[in-house]
Amino acid sequence: MRIAHLWRLFAVFAIILFSSFSIYAQEEEVFLLDEVVVTAVAEPIPLSETVSSVTVVTKEEIERKNPVTLEELLTGVTDLHIYNQGVNTASIFIRGANSGHTMVLIDGVPFADPSGTSGGFGSIGALSPLLADHIEVVAGPSSAFYGSGAMGGVVNIITKKDAGSSVYAQGGSYGAYGAGGVYSGKYFTAGASYYNEDGISLADKKFGAAEKDGYTAKSFFVKHYLDDFNGYHHEISLMQNTSHVEYDGDQVDYANYADTTYTTAKFSVGYKVNEYWDPTLSVGTVVTDRLDHGYNAWGFPPAYEDTSFSGLSNYAELANKLTFGKIATVNLGGKYTKDEASTTASYISYVGITAYSETKEVYLNGVVKPLTGLNIQLGGRFSDVEGFKETYTYTAGASYLIEPIRLTVRAATGTAFKAPTLDNLYSPYWGNKDLKAQNSSSWEVGLIEEILPKKLSLNITYFDTEFKNRISFVTTTYPAGYFTNSDTARTKGIEAGITANISVVFANLSYTYTDFEEITGGVKATIDRRPENKGKASVAVKPIKEFTATLEAVYVDKMTDNDWVAYQPVTLSDYTLVSLYLSYEPQENFTLFANAKNLLDKEYANAYGYAAKGLDIVGGIKYSW
Repeated sequence: MRIAHLWRLFAVFAIILFSSFSIYAQEEEVFLLDEVVVTAVAEPIPLSETVSSVTVVTKEEIERKNPVTLEELLTGVTDLHIYNQGVNTASIFIRGANSGHTMVLIDGVPFADPSGTSGGFGSIGALSPLLADHIEVVAGPSSAFYGSGAMGGVVNIITKKDAGSSVYAQGGSYGAYGAGGVYSGKYFTAGASYYNEDGISLADKKFGAAEKDGYTAKSFFVKHYLDDFNGYHHEISLMQNTSHVEYDGDQVDYANYADTTYTTAKFSVGYKVNEYWDPTLSVGTVVTDRLDHGYNAWGFPPAYEDTSFSGLSNYAELANKLTFGKIATVNLGGKYTKDEASTTASYISYVGITAYSETKEVYLNGVVKPLTGLNIQLGGRFSDVEGFKETYTYTAGASYLIEPIRLTVRAATGTAFKAPTLDNLYSPYWGNKDLKAQNSSSWEVGLIEEILPKKLSLNITYFDTEFKNRISFVTTTYPAGYFTNSDTARTKGIEAGITANISVVFANLSYTYTDFEEITGGVKATIDRRPENKGKASVAVKPIKEFTATLEAVYVDKMTDNDWVAYQPVTLSDYTLVSLYLSYEPQENFTLFANAKNLLDKEYANAYGYAAKGLDIVGGIKYSW
């Protein structure tokens, strides 16, 4: 463990925090424990009452940072680790689980791509941070609430709702420029954004790479909602994100690119029959169209080929919210999902796939409060995935507030599963129709101590998760290989944090230790690209109403990886990224902002053979009303 590096983060945090006690208070943010979250049990509850580990990227943090991408916001969440092999092509690991074990939601709806290898979300780079009101990250299995795929955890992007309007323009390093705007009124939200950058060579320059790999993203979002009109409520939303991403191969400066369009639509309507029963019917679709122009590693002409991927996920869900006064809230429902995937290529030797699967589910979950301070959360889901044995997953947990000492004790246990994707099963080159569904079981215990009411809190969690039949890719001779089920894998660790909202300072210090190992054929294996230690120190200071400065440092421990050219293991060095975010409002509603990411111009990599950006400065203007 690189304890010395972590103590440096702690020291910076402590010095800035405690030197701020004498500053005159101007205005305070909502304290984090008061934040209402919806992802943990698919039902709004205060953060302090959750039985699972939940991290919230707040609305205030998003406004302070004025981020270019959602990846910027998630990088500082120590429960998860992001690695990429190209600008905004991020993979998300939560508690050491696979990226495909992370479910990304938009307002509770899975952002899925059935044509992808993992079957989960596409790149989060395709999503504009413009639409996010806040982001909730739930660590640990959540299949009882969200079905197949939520084995490692859930990232839920909550879109804006009656949150005010703004327009902005920005530009900066690496030829970056962009603009956008959002209108968010009482019943209607709409936004659009555009961003472009020339980028860097994503193949590491030490291998002779020189060609810049650029990135372009466009997004559009519209939502009409009615929360309550004499019991009637509805929501209609449409979102489209289009991106052009240029990328390289392992140590090679290829002229590869991918053009991707994600389109999602949702319609839900409900009527609160009485104080006990509130049914809602929802239907929706997620459509993926992706063109990949990549180097032909198969060894025959042409040198580059175009492969088209099409994914379609349609769903219908009937949810019944049952409320029994202040004692209990129960959700009873059923969901039907049909996933389709097809791939075609420009060269005749490629055999594409056309496949589909159906999933039928029923679920029951809820929150029970039998005593003051005691919260019991239960959930169960029965899932019938076409071609696989029916699966039942559950979660159970409780939290109890010991009021005299403001200490909350919590514990939870649960199971999760993920069915093999259509690509895992039916790809003509690496598919395996004999794959079993992956599953996991987990437990965790934690404490939350509110040291100073509404001012200072401390939390710590221990978790332990066992995976069975985890799907991994076995390489024979490049590019040949196949998917197979491993025997078992286990991840365990500690998550800890302290949050302070004192005077004009909002500060957060968090740390996660993760130990992960896999056993295949009776042999233990180290899992690549998982840092054992990750820490973050962040301090936001607002000495006057018009000015905010946020200093953030994120430490990532050394990791193992593979040199896929030499076919040998390598070690990636640990690194610390320091970033500074400044915001100044010279007059009401008009804001100037500047961000300096990787302020110390650290040279680092989170995937071997790939480069990451150095000092990255972005500035801009924003008008709000």
